[in-house]
Amino acid sequence: MSVEFEIQEIILFDKMSISNSLRGGSNWGALRPSTGYAFSRIYQWSSDTADLLLGRKKPKKSKTIQKIQNFMDEVFLVVLKHCPKATVDTLLRLGKQLDPDTFARFMSDTAKFTDLIKVILACPKFIMTSQAINLIVKHRVKK
Repeated sequence: MSVEFEIQEIILFDKMSISNSLRGGSNWGALRPSTGYAFSRIYQWSSDTADLLLGRKKPKKSKTIQKIQNFMDEVFLVVLKHCPKATVDTLLRLGKQLDPDTFARFMSDTAKFTDLIKVILACPKFIMTSQAINLIVKHRVKK
């Protein structure tokens, strides 16, 4: 038995937009910005893409938790760039204050909302808050 079908989609790996295209690769979220961890995101993308191509389901919209986590990653990367010493403090705090299950869910993109709150509470407040505000202002200015 063989199955034949014609692929009528284009897979994009850069930030261009073409109708009837599938988006993939690091430019479309395959890598976790703050860690470079990709396995769970690539697995989810390939599963969703296969389902889409086979007509089993439509692609999911980005979840609120994922958007919050992406913003948290962006804040962390800004802190890493501008305040490297604060990065060490942040990582030590996360390791000491988070239980292993919360930390694992956060790092593997399966965090619950309560996990995000725990991560926020474990981070140094002043540096993270000030960088988050700077990012929000920067994003608003771009729009």
